[in-house]
Amino acid sequence: MGFLQPNLPEVDHEVWGRLPRRDRMRPMFRHYAEHGFGSPDVVILLYVVKIAVYVAVGWAFVLSTPGIDGWLEPSSWFRDPSFFFTFVLWTMLFEVLGLGCGFGPLNLRFVPPMGSFLY
Repeated sequence: MGFLQPNLPEVDHEVWGRLPRRDRMRPMFRHYAEHGFGSPDVVILLYVVKIAVYVAVGWAFVLSTPGIDGWLEPSSWFRDPSFFFTFVLWTMLFEVLGLGCGFGPLNLRFVPPMGSFLY
């Protein structure tokens, strides 16, 4: 399995196609239990980048709020309720744009990988 190639089960298709349903399902179940649905590693990297962007833009969004200062002093932010309001607003915007939980191939959304704002 490569970085861009999916991890698919290896079966002999000519023999596999003639087997009864139960015997055809056994290697599929085993592969799914061991490897998931076989997504390439680049998909996992996409989700890591998405989480990093979510945190970085949320951090910048919070710092743009009046009354919150200190790039590396997040402990002082928790004293101000506007921090929570701002971060909740950013989280809701992130979800409404379709970049949150329902994004990407791990949710069986391939083309386009998001759908919320398209509807």
